[in-house]
Amino acid sequence: MRHALWPDAFDSLEGEVERYFTGALTNPLEVLLAFDERGAAVGFVELSIRPYVDGCDTSRVAYLEGWYVAPNHRRRGVGRALVSAAEAWGRAQGCTEFGSDALLDNEVSTAAHLALGFEETEQIRYFRKVLDHRDAGTESAAGETSLLNLVSARNGHFRLESGYHGGLWLDLDALFARPRLIDPFVARLAAALAPYDVAVVCGALEGGAFLAQLVARSLGVEFCFTRGVRPSIADGLYRTRYELPGAFAARVRSRRVAILDDVMSAGSAMRGTYAALHAQGAMPVVAGALLVLGSTGASYFEQQGVNVEAAARRDYDLWVPSQCPLCAAGVPLEDPA
Repeated sequence: MRHALWPDAFDSLEGEVERYFTGALTNPLEVLLAFDERGAAVGFVELSIRPYVDGCDTSRVAYLEGWYVAPNHRRRGVGRALVSAAEAWGRAQGCTEFGSDALLDNEVSTAAHLALGFEETEQIRYFRKVLDHRDAGTESAAGETSLLNLVSARNGHFRLESGYHGGLWLDLDALFARPRLIDPFVARLAAALAPYDVAVVCGALEGGAFLAQLVARSLGVEFCFTRGVRPSIADGLYRTRYELPGAFAARVRSRRVAILDDVMSAGSAMRGTYAALHAQGAMPVVAGALLVLGSTGASYFEQQGVNVEAAARRDYDLWVPSQCPLCAAGVPLEDPA
Protein backbone atom coordinates (compact mmCIF):
# COMPACT_ATOMS: atom_id res chain seq x y z
CA MET A 1 0.00 0.00 0.00
CA ARG A 2 2.92 2.36 0.64
CA HIS A 3 4.26 1.55 -2.81
CA ALA A 4 0.86 2.39 -4.28
CA LEU A 5 0.67 5.69 -2.39
CA TRP A 6 4.24 6.78 -3.16
CA PRO A 7 5.21 5.09 -6.44
CA ASP A 8 7.95 7.63 -7.17
CA ALA A 9 9.74 6.63 -3.94
CA PHE A 10 9.61 2.89 -4.63
CA ASP A 11 13.35 2.30 -4.25
CA SER A 12 13.62 4.01 -0.85
CA LEU A 13 10.51 2.61 0.85
CA GLU A 14 11.97 -0.77 1.77
CA GLY A 15 14.95 0.90 3.41
CA GLU A 16 12.65 3.27 5.31
CA VAL A 17 10.66 0.35 6.73
CA GLU A 18 13.82 -1.45 7.79
CA ARG A 19 15.20 1.67 9.51
CA TYR A 20 11.83 2.29 11.18
CA PHE A 21 11.72 -1.13 12.82
CA THR A 22 15.34 -0.93 13.95
CA GLY A 23 14.63 2.42 15.62
CA ALA A 24 16.87 4.45 13.31
CA LEU A 25 13.84 6.26 11.84
CA THR A 26 11.48 7.83 14.37
CA ASN A 27 8.64 8.89 12.09
CA PRO A 28 5.83 8.11 11.63
CA LEU A 29 4.94 8.19 15.30
CA GLU A 30 1.82 6.08 14.70
CA VAL A 31 0.41 3.91 11.91
CA LEU A 32 -3.26 2.94 11.84
CA LEU A 33 -4.54 0.13 9.60
CA ALA A 34 -8.01 -0.68 8.31
CA PHE A 35 -8.97 -4.33 7.72
CA ASP A 36 -11.81 -5.91 5.79
CA GLU A 37 -14.07 -8.67 7.14
CA ARG A 38 -11.51 -11.32 6.12
CA GLY A 39 -8.69 -9.62 8.03
CA ALA A 40 -6.88 -8.23 5.01
CA ALA A 41 -5.40 -4.73 5.30
CA VAL A 42 -7.21 -2.35 2.93
CA GLY A 43 -6.01 1.09 4.07
CA PHE A 44 -3.70 2.95 6.40
CA VAL A 45 -2.73 6.34 7.77
CA GLU A 46 0.73 7.42 8.96
CA LEU A 47 0.78 10.09 11.65
CA SER A 48 3.30 12.43 13.27
CA ILE A 49 3.48 15.46 15.55
CA ARG A 50 4.93 18.51 13.82
CA PRO A 51 6.21 21.50 15.83
CA TYR A 52 5.13 23.89 13.08
CA VAL A 53 2.54 23.67 10.28
CA ASP A 54 1.76 26.46 7.80
CA GLY A 55 -1.73 27.82 8.49
CA CYS A 56 -1.94 26.40 12.03
CA ASP A 57 -1.76 28.38 15.25
CA THR A 58 -0.33 25.89 17.75
CA SER A 59 3.21 24.52 18.11
CA ARG A 60 2.28 20.80 18.32
CA VAL A 61 0.12 19.75 15.43
CA ALA A 62 -1.03 16.19 14.74
CA TYR A 63 -0.21 15.57 11.08
CA LEU A 64 -1.55 13.21 8.44
CA GLU A 65 1.68 12.19 6.72
CA GLY A 66 0.13 9.46 4.58
CA TRP A 67 -3.45 8.32 3.82
CA TYR A 68 -4.36 5.44 1.51
CA VAL A 69 -7.33 3.17 0.81
CA ALA A 70 -7.19 0.34 -1.70
CA PRO A 71 -9.19 1.28 -4.86
CA ASN A 72 -11.80 -1.47 -4.52
CA HIS A 73 -12.57 -0.37 -0.94
CA ARG A 74 -13.04 3.33 -1.59
CA ARG A 75 -16.36 5.15 -1.15
CA ARG A 76 -17.28 2.74 1.64
CA GLY A 77 -16.34 4.91 4.61
CA VAL A 78 -12.89 3.34 5.12
CA GLY A 79 -11.01 6.60 4.55
CA ARG A 80 -13.37 8.49 6.84
CA ALA A 81 -12.95 5.88 9.59
CA LEU A 82 -9.16 6.08 9.32
CA VAL A 83 -9.16 9.88 9.56
CA SER A 84 -11.59 9.76 12.50
CA ALA A 85 -9.26 7.34 14.31
CA ALA A 86 -6.32 9.61 13.44
CA GLU A 87 -8.12 12.60 14.96
CA ALA A 88 -8.75 10.61 18.14
CA TRP A 89 -5.03 9.77 18.27
CA GLY A 90 -4.17 13.47 17.89
CA ARG A 91 -6.47 14.43 20.75
CA ALA A 92 -4.85 11.76 22.93
CA GLN A 93 -1.47 13.40 22.23
CA GLY A 94 -2.82 16.72 23.56
CA CYS A 95 -3.05 18.34 20.12
CA THR A 96 -5.80 20.82 19.27
CA GLU A 97 -5.13 21.02 15.52
CA PHE A 98 -4.84 18.37 12.81
CA GLY A 99 -2.87 19.13 9.64
CA SER A 100 -2.47 17.51 6.25
CA ASP A 101 -1.45 18.38 2.68
CA ALA A 102 -2.03 17.45 -0.95
CA LEU A 103 -0.35 18.27 -4.23
CA LEU A 104 -1.82 21.30 -5.99
CA ASP A 105 -3.15 19.21 -8.88
CA ASN A 106 -4.57 16.37 -6.75
CA GLU A 107 -8.23 17.33 -6.92
CA VAL A 108 -9.40 13.95 -5.57
CA SER A 109 -7.37 14.31 -2.39
CA THR A 110 -8.44 17.95 -2.01
CA ALA A 111 -12.11 17.00 -2.31
CA ALA A 112 -11.67 14.17 0.20
CA HIS A 113 -10.04 16.49 2.74
CA LEU A 114 -12.75 19.12 2.38
CA ALA A 115 -15.47 16.47 2.71
CA LEU A 116 -13.99 15.40 6.04
CA GLY A 117 -14.00 18.90 7.49
CA PHE A 118 -10.50 20.10 6.69
CA GLU A 119 -10.20 23.72 5.58
CA GLU A 120 -7.65 24.78 3.00
CA THR A 121 -5.17 27.25 4.51
CA GLU A 122 -2.40 27.89 1.99
CA GLN A 123 -1.07 26.92 -1.42
CA ILE A 124 2.62 26.81 -2.19
CA ARG A 125 4.89 25.65 -5.00
CA TYR A 126 8.42 24.40 -4.40
CA PHE A 127 11.14 24.87 -7.01
CA ARG A 128 14.35 22.97 -7.65
CA LYS A 129 17.49 23.71 -9.62
CA VAL A 130 20.53 21.47 -9.99
CA LEU A 131 23.67 23.48 -9.24
CA ASP A 132 26.98 22.97 -10.96
CA HIS A 133 29.70 22.45 -8.32
CA ARG A 134 31.84 24.99 -10.18
CA ASP A 135 29.40 27.66 -8.96
CA ALA A 136 29.57 26.61 -5.31
CA GLY A 137 31.66 29.61 -4.27
CA THR A 138 29.34 32.04 -6.03
CA GLU A 139 26.30 30.38 -4.47
CA SER A 140 27.80 30.64 -0.98
CA ALA A 141 28.63 34.31 -1.47
CA ALA A 142 25.10 35.01 -2.69
CA GLY A 143 23.67 33.13 0.31
CA GLU A 144 25.86 35.10 2.69
CA THR A 145 24.75 38.41 1.17
CA SER A 146 21.07 37.45 1.27
CA LEU A 147 21.24 36.37 4.89
CA LEU A 148 23.03 39.54 5.94
CA ASN A 149 20.27 41.54 4.25
CA LEU A 150 17.80 39.99 6.71
CA VAL A 151 19.62 41.13 9.85
CA SER A 152 20.98 44.36 11.26
CA ALA A 153 24.78 44.35 10.96
CA ARG A 154 27.22 46.97 12.18
CA ASN A 155 30.97 47.31 12.39
CA GLY A 156 32.83 48.29 15.55
CA HIS A 157 34.56 46.59 18.47
CA PHE A 158 32.48 43.97 20.27
CA ARG A 159 32.87 41.40 23.05
CA LEU A 160 31.06 38.25 21.95
CA GLU A 161 29.40 35.69 24.24
CA SER A 162 32.43 33.43 23.75
CA GLY A 163 34.71 36.09 25.22
CA TYR A 164 36.44 36.72 21.90
CA HIS A 165 36.54 40.21 20.40
CA GLY A 166 35.27 40.87 16.88
CA GLY A 167 34.71 43.74 14.51
CA LEU A 168 31.22 42.78 13.26
CA TRP A 169 27.98 42.48 15.25
CA LEU A 170 24.84 40.88 13.86
CA ASP A 171 21.52 41.62 15.56
CA LEU A 172 19.76 38.31 14.92
CA ASP A 173 16.52 38.96 16.84
CA ALA A 174 14.54 39.75 13.67
CA LEU A 175 15.93 36.89 11.57
CA PHE A 176 12.95 34.62 12.27
CA ALA A 177 10.29 37.33 12.21
CA ARG A 178 9.31 36.42 8.62
CA PRO A 179 9.94 32.68 8.29
CA ARG A 180 9.28 32.56 4.56
CA LEU A 181 12.29 34.77 3.89
CA ILE A 182 14.65 32.26 5.44
CA ASP A 183 12.85 29.17 4.08
CA PRO A 184 15.36 28.75 1.21
CA PHE A 185 18.28 28.75 3.66
CA VAL A 186 16.50 26.39 6.06
CA ALA A 187 15.75 24.04 3.16
CA ARG A 188 19.39 24.16 2.02
CA LEU A 189 20.62 23.36 5.52
CA ALA A 190 18.06 20.57 6.01
CA ALA A 191 19.14 18.99 2.72
CA ALA A 192 22.78 19.07 3.85
CA LEU A 193 21.85 17.39 7.16
CA ALA A 194 19.60 14.68 5.69
CA PRO A 195 22.43 12.19 4.92
CA TYR A 196 23.46 12.13 8.59
CA ASP A 197 20.22 10.30 9.52
CA VAL A 198 19.75 12.18 12.80
CA ALA A 199 16.90 11.37 15.15
CA VAL A 200 16.94 14.71 17.00
CA VAL A 201 17.83 18.30 16.11
CA CYS A 202 18.98 20.48 19.02
CA GLY A 203 19.58 24.22 19.23
CA ALA A 204 20.44 26.68 21.97
CA LEU A 205 17.87 29.27 22.97
CA GLU A 206 16.99 31.46 21.31
CA GLY A 207 17.98 31.59 17.64
CA GLY A 208 19.49 28.13 17.53
CA ALA A 209 16.31 26.63 18.95
CA PHE A 210 14.11 28.46 16.42
CA LEU A 211 16.25 27.13 13.59
CA ALA A 212 16.42 23.62 15.06
CA GLN A 213 12.63 23.46 15.25
CA LEU A 214 12.25 24.45 11.59
CA VAL A 215 14.87 21.94 10.45
CA ALA A 216 13.45 19.16 12.64
CA ARG A 217 10.08 19.74 11.03
CA SER A 218 11.62 19.59 7.57
CA LEU A 219 13.46 16.33 8.35
CA GLY A 220 10.51 14.79 10.19
CA VAL A 221 12.52 14.17 13.38
CA GLU A 222 12.38 15.27 17.01
CA PHE A 223 13.46 18.65 18.40
CA CYS A 224 15.04 19.74 21.66
CA PHE A 225 16.84 22.80 23.00
CA THR A 226 19.44 23.90 25.53
CA ARG A 227 19.51 27.08 27.59
CA GLY A 228 22.48 29.15 28.69
CA VAL A 229 23.47 29.44 32.34
CA ARG A 230 25.23 32.76 32.85
CA PRO A 231 28.67 32.52 34.49
CA SER A 232 29.46 34.31 37.72
CA ILE A 233 32.68 35.63 36.14
CA ALA A 234 32.59 37.45 32.81
CA ASP A 235 36.28 37.12 31.99
CA GLY A 236 37.83 34.32 29.94
CA LEU A 237 36.64 32.33 26.94
CA TYR A 238 33.59 30.08 26.76
CA ARG A 239 32.38 30.94 30.24
CA THR A 240 28.68 30.40 29.53
CA ARG A 241 27.52 26.87 30.31
CA TYR A 242 24.53 25.31 28.57
CA GLU A 243 22.13 22.76 29.99
CA LEU A 244 19.55 20.41 28.51
CA PRO A 245 16.12 20.48 30.21
CA GLY A 246 15.43 17.28 32.08
CA ALA A 247 12.41 16.47 29.91
CA PHE A 248 14.75 15.86 26.97
CA ALA A 249 17.40 13.74 28.71
CA ALA A 250 15.88 10.33 27.95
CA ARG A 251 14.86 11.44 24.45
CA VAL A 252 18.44 12.12 23.33
CA ARG A 253 20.26 9.27 25.05
CA SER A 254 22.13 7.03 22.56
CA ARG A 255 20.54 8.88 19.62
CA ARG A 256 22.13 10.68 16.69
CA VAL A 257 21.76 14.44 17.14
CA ALA A 258 22.38 17.50 14.96
CA ILE A 259 23.43 20.70 16.77
CA LEU A 260 22.30 23.96 15.15
CA ASP A 261 22.65 27.68 15.61
CA ASP A 262 21.51 30.56 13.42
CA VAL A 263 25.07 31.90 13.07
CA MET A 264 28.32 30.27 14.19
CA SER A 265 31.48 32.30 14.78
CA ALA A 266 33.38 31.10 17.85
CA GLY A 267 30.58 28.59 18.45
CA SER A 268 30.09 29.27 22.16
CA ALA A 269 26.44 28.19 22.27
CA MET A 270 27.07 25.18 20.05
CA ARG A 271 30.09 24.04 22.09
CA GLY A 272 28.03 24.36 25.26
CA THR A 273 25.19 22.41 23.67
CA TYR A 274 27.64 19.73 22.52
CA ALA A 275 28.88 19.31 26.10
CA ALA A 276 25.35 19.19 27.50
CA LEU A 277 24.30 16.52 25.01
CA HIS A 278 27.39 14.42 25.66
CA ALA A 279 26.66 14.55 29.39
CA GLN A 280 23.28 12.93 28.68
CA GLY A 281 24.72 10.15 26.51
CA ALA A 282 23.65 11.63 23.16
CA MET A 283 25.66 11.17 19.96
CA PRO A 284 26.19 14.54 18.23
CA VAL A 285 27.13 13.68 14.64
CA VAL A 286 26.88 17.02 12.81
CA ALA A 287 26.83 20.75 13.57
CA GLY A 288 25.17 23.28 11.32
CA ALA A 289 24.28 26.95 10.92
CA LEU A 290 22.60 29.24 8.43
CA LEU A 291 25.83 31.25 8.34
CA VAL A 292 29.30 30.19 9.48
CA LEU A 293 31.61 33.14 10.18
CA GLY A 294 35.31 32.32 10.05
CA SER A 295 36.83 29.04 11.19
CA THR A 296 37.12 29.22 14.99
CA GLY A 297 33.89 27.41 15.83
CA ALA A 298 34.05 25.06 12.85
CA SER A 299 37.60 24.01 13.72
CA TYR A 300 36.51 22.96 17.21
CA PHE A 301 33.87 20.58 15.87
CA GLU A 302 36.18 19.20 13.21
CA GLN A 303 38.63 18.35 15.99
CA GLN A 304 35.83 16.36 17.67
CA GLY A 305 35.20 14.45 14.45
CA VAL A 306 31.89 16.31 13.90
CA ASN A 307 31.26 17.65 10.40
CA VAL A 308 30.01 21.23 9.99
CA GLU A 309 27.33 22.12 7.42
CA ALA A 310 26.22 25.64 6.49
CA ALA A 311 23.81 27.37 4.14
CA ALA A 312 26.46 30.09 3.66
CA ARG A 313 29.97 30.98 4.89
CA ARG A 314 31.96 34.20 5.30
CA ASP A 315 35.47 35.09 6.42
CA TYR A 316 35.52 36.59 9.91
CA ASP A 317 38.29 37.67 12.28
CA LEU A 318 38.16 36.87 16.00
CA TRP A 319 40.77 37.82 18.58
CA VAL A 320 41.47 36.81 22.14
CA PRO A 321 41.36 40.00 24.24
CA SER A 322 45.13 40.06 24.80
CA GLN A 323 45.79 40.02 21.04
CA CYS A 324 42.94 42.25 19.86
CA PRO A 325 44.20 44.98 17.45
CA LEU A 326 41.10 47.07 18.17
CA CYS A 327 41.95 47.11 21.86
CA ALA A 328 45.52 48.11 20.99
CA ALA A 329 44.18 50.94 18.83
CA GLY A 330 41.99 52.21 21.67
CA VAL A 331 38.66 51.53 19.92
CA PRO A 332 35.89 51.53 22.60
CA LEU A 333 34.66 48.03 23.42
CA GLU A 334 30.93 47.24 23.36
CA ASP A 335 29.29 44.27 25.07
CA PRO A 336 25.96 43.95 23.20
CA ALA A 337 25.32 40.40 24.40
